Order: sequence, then structure tokens, then C-alpha cells
Amino acid sequence: LNGGDCVALDNVVVSPNFTITYDGKGDTYFETRVRANTVAEQIWMGFQSTSGVVLADPFAAAPADYILFKIVAADIKCQSSLATADTPAGTLTDTGVDLVADTWTTLAINISQIRGVLTAQFYVDGDIKTELTANLPAVGTKLAPMLAVAQTSTDATVTADFDYCLVASKRVD
Repeated sequence: LNGGDCVALDNVVVSPNFTITYDGKGDTYFETRVRANTVAEQIWMGFQSTSGVVLADPFAAAPADYILFKIVAADIKCQSSLATADTPAGTLTDTGVDLVADTWTTLAINISQIRGVLTAQFYVDGDIKTELTANLPAVGTKLAPMLAVAQTSTDATVTADFDYCLVASKRVD
């Protein structure tokens, strides 16, 4: 995905036309390597779900359930959210790592049962940065991978390069 040469305030979203249903037994994994020419815009990467219907523009109407990285003004943050009245904004956690312009960064999410608790682990360049256990989509939720870039200023042209997107689900009988 290369979102360069977008008209001001345009958004670019890539979400393959498939979903993975997390079964609560094995790991579900998302990984991508990203580079952006500017870090002042929003970039979202991870899993989204709206009852199996992938949204064309998550910035206009956020997905009902998601587990993803959000890069906002260079801060690499992790967020999980459920479409429930008591947690509309979900859990937002700063990884303590900033995205550096024009530098490749690998981001990964692993969803699994850890010590009997559904957990999303977030990795930056291979190092675990945080674990979230609150507001995760329930076992059985259909998760679709998503890469999205929002151009939020009128004077910037955002180019976000994604080297690859790896999505996997380990089945355990």
C-alpha cells in the first residue's frame, strides 16, 4: 500500500476480503513492516471486525471491535475496543516507542490464552511492549486484517509503505 499523492483529507484503507475466527485455543497473529514519510498522520494496523463486515473507512466510523496499533503524531500505541456502551473508546496504551520517519518498523500482535486469560500481546521490532486483556473481542469473533492511513492535515502528502502483511491462525485440537 502506498498512500502517497492523496488529495488532502483522503484516507487509504486495505483490508483483504477474508476473516479469521479466533477459536480461543491457538494463537492468532498479525505482523507488518511499515515506513512512513511523515509521522504526523494516523496509521492503523491490526485486526478489525464489524460482525464480519469490513468497513471501507475506519476513520469515518470506527469498527465495532478491533485489536490494532495506532500511530498518532509519531506515538506507536496499542488499542483494543468493543462496541459496548461502557467501553466506547476501548483501551489505549502507549508502547513507549515512536515511529521514526522514513525508517522501517515491524509491528506484530499475537492473540492467545495466557495463563487462562485471553491476551493480546503487542511487539515492536520483535520486542514485546505491552499486553492487553481488557476489551478484547470475544472468542468466535471474526477478525479481518487492516492497514489504513488517514491524511488529517491539508498540507501533507502521506506515503506509508507496508513491506508485507502476515496473518496466521494456529489451530489446536
